[in-house]
Amino acid sequence: MLFLHELGHMITAVKEGLTPNYITFSLYFYFTPIVYVSTPGIYTLKSDKRMQIFSAGIKMNLFLYSFFIMLVNLTKQEIFFLFALPNLFRVVTNLSPFMPLDGYLMLTTILKKPNIRKNSFDLLKSFGKEKKKVQLPIIIYTLISIIFIGFLLITQTLTFINNFKILLYF
Repeated sequence: MLFLHELGHMITAVKEGLTPNYITFSLYFYFTPIVYVSTPGIYTLKSDKRMQIFSAGIKMNLFLYSFFIMLVNLTKQEIFFLFALPNLFRVVTNLSPFMPLDGYLMLTTILKKPNIRKNSFDLLKSFGKEKKKVQLPIIIYTLISIIFIGFLLITQTLTFINNFKILLYF
């Protein structure tokens, strides 16, 4: 699913005249798998073209979710839920602007403010060390990011455990 998500980005980038460089796999917080494609020149495109590329992976996951739900309905085999639900989870996760994923890239494009995430965590790191002008939106963004990441880690752990149990029954 992760690679198909990135394939959506790659296909759209090529359609816009860019050449994706490479795909990287990493673990966010040593736990959450993240796969992303590097596309040089993406920031030379107009914002609407960038938004098309940033949203392409989410569209791919929506397609996959719909496809597997259709298979559930056609075959009455609930095992296809194991493929459908992670795609829906990817859509929600990637739309969120609180992790360095597609939703964040779309937010920075819409607001025309790069490095929102870095600035928010820099503010958190310097909290109490030096006096800075209090930026309420950045503080709110930071707090919501921390809560969201905690929620994400807990739900991913529970989903993994639940899916493992379901696979044992099959």
